[in-house]
Amino acid sequence: MKNLSIFKILSTVCLVLLFLACGGGGGGGHHTPISKDITSFTISAIPGSNTTIGTNTITVQVPFGTDVTALEPTIVHNGATIDPASGVAQDFSGGPVTYTVTA
Repeated sequence: MKNLSIFKILSTVCLVLLFLACGGGGGGGHHTPISKDITSFTISAIPGSNTTIGTNTITVQVPFGTDVTALEPTIVHNGATIDPASGVAQDFSGGPVTYTVTA
């Protein structure tokens, strides 16, 4: 009798562990990662600007003499939100501006 109770407990524990290891809520534990990449960064008001998107940086070259104190970039991304927002004027005269994409 005692061996049967231990078997039931061990079986229950194994089933719980298997359930948790498989993701628990159906779907087999497979999750599609959400991308939070910037796919496009343009400043359409400045003809002749050149944009390069790297892994963690975006470089924008603008013609000499361009006023960089109120540029309004248009940003396309795969996340849910971006901060600062796309289309909002930014002052790039003090150095880089950090954009945060939230998945």
